[in-house]
Amino acid sequence: MSDGSLAPGQFGVGSRVACYRLEEPLGRGGMAVVYRAYDTRLERRVALKILAPELARDESFRKRFIRESRAAAAVDHPNIIPIFEAGEADGVLFIAMRFVGGRDVRTLIGEHGKLPVARSCDIVAQVASALDAAHAHGLVHRDVKPANMLRDAAAGSGNADHVYLADFGLSKHSLSSSGLTSQGEFLGTLDYVAPEQIEGRVLDGRADQYALACSAFEMLTGTPPFQHDETLATMWAQLSAAPPALTSRRPDLPAAVDEVMAKALAKAADDRYGTCLDFTAALRRAMNPEPATAIPGMAEPARDGIRAARPPDPAAAGAAAAGAQGLPAAAGTAGRPLMPGTGVARRPLHVIVMADCSGSMKGEKIQALNYAIRSVLPHLASWELGQVQAQLLIRILKFATVPEWHVHDPTPVAELSAGWQDLEYVHQGRTNMGAAFRAVAEVLRPGTLERRALRPAILLITDGQPTDPPGRFETGLAGLTGFAAGRSTLRVAVAIGREANSEPLNRFRSPDVPVLVADSTDEIVHQLVVASIAVSRMSEAGAFRGAITETLLRP
Repeated sequence: MSDGSLAPGQFGVGSRVACYRLEEPLGRGGMAVVYRAYDTRLERRVALKILAPELARDESFRKRFIRESRAAAAVDHPNIIPIFEAGEADGVLFIAMRFVGGRDVRTLIGEHGKLPVARSCDIVAQVASALDAAHAHGLVHRDVKPANMLRDAAAGSGNADHVYLADFGLSKHSLSSSGLTSQGEFLGTLDYVAPEQIEGRVLDGRADQYALACSAFEMLTGTPPFQHDETLATMWAQLSAAPPALTSRRPDLPAAVDEVMAKALAKAADDRYGTCLDFTAALRRAMNPEPATAIPGMAEPARDGIRAARPPDPAAAGAAAAGAQGLPAAAGTAGRPLMPGTGVARRPLHVIVMADCSGSMKGEKIQALNYAIRSVLPHLASWELGQVQAQLLIRILKFATVPEWHVHDPTPVAELSAGWQDLEYVHQGRTNMGAAFRAVAEVLRPGTLERRALRPAILLITDGQPTDPPGRFETGLAGLTGFAAGRSTLRVAVAIGREANSEPLNRFRSPDVPVLVADSTDEIVHQLVVASIAVSRMSEAGAFRGAITETLLRP
């Protein structure tokens, strides 16, 4: 163990902090240094943040840091960097987090000057979803900025971003002061900090919304709204200056974005949006003002009373939206606009999750499956909220010896996320997939509500080989794929455990769509997120099959 009196940057490669061996410094700031480190106990790489020793000597900060870090670790969300451990070793405060091999959004801005509108909105939506989840647990981040938004390197250069929000270990509970430490050090970054945080007033999630809006402004223009050479000038601007119009730096953007940004950057927290996702939804609407196509038997809602005119050429608008995502324009979509920023035809998605609850799923597997589903639902809710019209309905079929609907009716994802009831395994239950396929086929047959108004996608999650009586698996699968709706349905399988990737699963899945294999709880979460991204890109006619396959193969 290195001497605890050293500054965090003075720990050399090979030094140890608790069970972590330091391998390489990744970044540093005034309060901490982050290293890539090796966890010798669990044999994995982590990102290890070591805080400045003067903070450790601040007794109130030390206790609050450990308490709040543990509270942050309890927030499960696919866009929040998981915290493995937070503690103290020989006078050194540290946080161990998942190591994400990728660049932060600040680096992307530095390389490109500004980011495309669709990409910026997608990143902002993911971060907003993470922040709202933290706020629901009573936490305020206090240092939201592009440098704390990490793009997972596994996403690859040509695929959709998966962004993690980092540094939740320095968050604080709501209704606490913004926080100077008892030694007077300011916690936050002036280019993004809310006025009430500078003034030391009580904070809530709207302070993070202000910082997120500053970050969105920077993504879209290349610079934050209140950037000055002098620190005091920046501080004064955050406290007193009206935010510049976004269109003054990006005249190609719709004028409506200025009103959205002005609201999110209001000096008084009460004048901002209620939540970060409310801000994100308003930003998307301002960028993509066309309304959704009417759906038979369903009213077209307006959010916040905002309703814009249909673009003169829906097919061209759809092609533009697809191009913004790097996707091919869908064939056969003339006269049907596509969802803003996604390249998806606008009938609602109907996702049917087939969850293996057989006896072999007992213990850690069923716990991991429930954890993964709870983690993925906010991701899907974030995607849905960014659309002009609610687009995503989910139902859950649990299967063992006999299939049973866990969520029988197609349910809005936000409602399901708020009231999720964990799945339970069936003691000595068999993995009978054929009967489960027949149950799904019944709700997809021509003439049902789902067939007329919804686009179905099936996600099968299982840990093993089917145990159907001879011929029952084949008969059930043939019943599902024996009519047009069943054949055209996107079918994705997630296999829990390498041995679960079987020939029957390959027969179930859609052509050219791989079986996603998960060996751990983290991998189950990751693969379900990947599958949900693929499902959200699905076109009505399956014209994006190639793009979906690329997403699944190189998420």
